[in-house]
Amino acid sequence: ELLQKLQEQQFTPVRTLAEAYVREDRWDDLVDLLKENPGLSHLKSYREYLADDYPDALLDMYGVALRDYARKNTGRKYYREIVGILNSLHSVAGGTKFVRNIVEEFRETYQRRPAMQEELEKVRVN
Repeated sequence: ELLQKLQEQQFTPVRTLAEAYVREDRWDDLVDLLKENPGLSHLKSYREYLADDYPDALLDMYGVALRDYARKNTGRKYYREIVGILNSLHSVAGGTKFVRNIVEEFRETYQRRPAMQEELEKVRVN
């Protein structure tokens, strides 16, 4: 009943709704919510619930979020964050291939960001 009310509200914070989905084991709803709100902080918070049963959806959402993050942020601090996330994704099924592809994409897209290129060298690609 509470979940129904939260869904009907015009604005419900993502974390509130996500927590309700987790408590009710509504994983498909959680995936849909995160697809609509694929921020890195949300993905980090709920990754553990989705990694085993929804690896493809999780990696797709990480792709969207990482591309957006890289596009909007410059500086070594942000690049290190990207590298840390990429290195952690090897544990997700299909993660190694995903990481390899994103690294290639970022090397091509951000050729003029030497600090990013240096940090990308720290990503495990195998």
